[in-house]
Amino acid sequence: MNESSAPKVAQLRHEEWIARRAKPTEESIAKALDILDRPTGHTLEEQDRLPKGYVPMRRRNSKVR
Repeated sequence: MNESSAPKVAQLRHEEWIARRAKPTEESIAKALDILDRPTGHTLEEQDRLPKGYVPMRRRNSKVR
């Protein structure tokens, strides 16, 4: 395999992987969002705090919640 064909092969393998992988479901998305929402146990610094009443875009647009 020469240098110019390696990226092409990698792209084809990637496209094949994308086609075969499981598609996200509403349930799997909800589960992922729940995991992301778990507290970390770390104290937030003042500049990292969100304003009161803030609703993340993913929650506003989510069909699951």
